[in-house]
Amino acid sequence: AYDEGTGYGIGVVFSKFTDDTPESIIEVIVPDVGEYVPGEFYKRELKVLLAIHEEYVRIHKKKPLCIFIDAYVDLGDKKGCGQYFADAIEDTSVVIGVAKNAYVPADKVCEKVLRGSSVKPLFVTSTIVPKEDAAFLVRTLHGEHRFPTLIKKADMLTKEFVKRIKEE
Repeated sequence: AYDEGTGYGIGVVFSKFTDDTPESIIEVIVPDVGEYVPGEFYKRELKVLLAIHEEYVRIHKKKPLCIFIDAYVDLGDKKGCGQYFADAIEDTSVVIGVAKNAYVPADKVCEKVLRGSSVKPLFVTSTIVPKEDAAFLVRTLHGEHRFPTLIKKADMLTKEFVKRIKEE
């Protein structure tokens, strides 16, 4: 989430793909993320993702094995935010992008995942592991609905975090 050039992010930490509650929550505030530039969305988002990753490593003294983000890793015709993130952290963490909206150039590089009774897919791309394996992991995540429980939780917590900060 963004407000007047400041980025706010939430990292939801869990141990098992089937977990329905977070092991911990990471909150970050990143000043000066810059303005939105069409076609360069990743530049703002990347700063927040990197801050969450840095805080995770600081707290846990290790890098995560797998990171789910609410964005594409591969856009088909260019890198997605997730690939820029993976390149920046320079480690062996699997980055799995779970996008809510279709992006036509990514159609051939993403795996469409239907969850629950939804007829609207999630669009899954990844680093390191094949997209089919990443899609399997997204299907495995807890929840009966389109959005996995903890991905939805991260979105909700981000909105609550921004609201709480503005009220202080």
